[in-house]
Amino acid sequence: MRPAWIDKLEELANDLIGDISSIQWPTDRKIIHDTVWGTRSFESWEVAIIDMPLVQRLRNIHQTSLAYLTFPTALHTRFDHSLGVCSGTKKMATEVLNLNKDESLWHHLIAAALLHDIGHGPFSHLSEEVYAFKPNFFNNLIYNNSDDEKSPFPKGSPHEVIGALLLRTEAVKQFFSRLNSKYRMNLDPKIIGNIIVGNGYPNEPAASSLVNGPFDADKIDYLRRDAAFSGVPIALDFERLLHSLELHNDELAVRIRGVVSAEQILFGKATLYSTVYHHHKVRAADCLFKGIVERMFEIGQCFNGRTLESPVDMLRFIDSDFTKWPLKLHQNDQTLDNLLKLLSRRELPIRILELSTRVTEEKSLQELFRFRNPKLSDEHNAYNGLHKIRKKIFSVVQSEVREDIDIGEIWIDLPHTPKQGEGSFITEGGELEQISKVFPTGQWVDYYKLHRYVGYVFGPRRHEDIVRKAAKEVLEQEGIIFK
Repeated sequence: MRPAWIDKLEELANDLIGDISSIQWPTDRKIIHDTVWGTRSFESWEVAIIDMPLVQRLRNIHQTSLAYLTFPTALHTRFDHSLGVCSGTKKMATEVLNLNKDESLWHHLIAAALLHDIGHGPFSHLSEEVYAFKPNFFNNLIYNNSDDEKSPFPKGSPHEVIGALLLRTEAVKQFFSRLNSKYRMNLDPKIIGNIIVGNGYPNEPAASSLVNGPFDADKIDYLRRDAAFSGVPIALDFERLLHSLELHNDELAVRIRGVVSAEQILFGKATLYSTVYHHHKVRAADCLFKGIVERMFEIGQCFNGRTLESPVDMLRFIDSDFTKWPLKLHQNDQTLDNLLKLLSRRELPIRILELSTRVTEEKSLQELFRFRNPKLSDEHNAYNGLHKIRKKIFSVVQSEVREDIDIGEIWIDLPHTPKQGEGSFITEGGELEQISKVFPTGQWVDYYKLHRYVGYVFGPRRHEDIVRKAAKEVLEQEGIIFK
């Protein structure tokens, strides 16, 4: 049984496509200058896709969620990134797969690159974290709670699945029917969605890995772009990686002499995680946003009396809906009002306690760290487990301060760790082997978890000492031993 929220996608697609009969179809190439890729040109049919409100909405979704509150130049958006992924995909399709611009596979890969992020809600991946508040949003889509049937998108992440489902709506089908007629194309939106979500291109299983794979244009672009705009230098030799990639036995792999370029992807990702994505101020802002959405889900309302019940409702918002200054709110919920004002003023919760092997006994932390990287099917249980501990801390604090304090200001934050590096390399003898055979990716990720990973207890500055005392008391009751 599919989730009920899917039925709302058709109305959303109608709103995000607009009146097809009034579309002014582009007739010229479009040239843009991109900070990461330089000057790039797009064909008319590509510009038609870029001009869709479905894609233009991404101009208002920050690539690195609320990191710009800590790294002021990290203002790049999902729109910028989508153009960059398109540029990278073109380069890889030409030099690695030897495709030409008239082939159907080329067209589908480029369209998938442009559309791969249309399923993102406000603040990008931060929206995906709040989907854990509600159980089974993606049951029978990415995973199943029973073994009775296979899930249609087992390799997809939530935003990729939403994007693939949007591309199956009638409104999108009509758009592509007109586009195909105008430019003499043969683009199938369902196939584009399958590429985005990792289901592949018919009879070309390796080709779609240019958009969704271990060495895809998506990873290359976000690593380079996030580093450039946050000011954190990383080493990533894209040209060398490009010349090292080869299609081998229906798999995109890197030749052994170029495996160092693949290693750079893992190192670059780890650097950005520890420096940017997991920076305590970035995570504090993320938690405040999660507190806002948690409250919205609890009362079933958000702005202007509109409901918030599903991922489709989330896609009706953009980042600025949550950060308007001054705020003009139209609900009567004081808790939500307070949390929104804190975010708009950047009055973030502060780190009260650090949760790492540096300050706590390693064995005692494992009970808490089981909530750190849950499978998607277990994310709601992990959220509930941490929420129960938060509620205990909140109850103690509330009894001490005897004034208004919102549970949305108190968080136990255990961000996901970087995934183990994937992909294959081609040996000197022409055999395929896992990259872990020549580079200990698993050991490196384990090292990160042990020595560089930090979780936090966040709370309001005005009650710092009280929250610290309450958090230590509750966590020690949970078996956490502080050094």
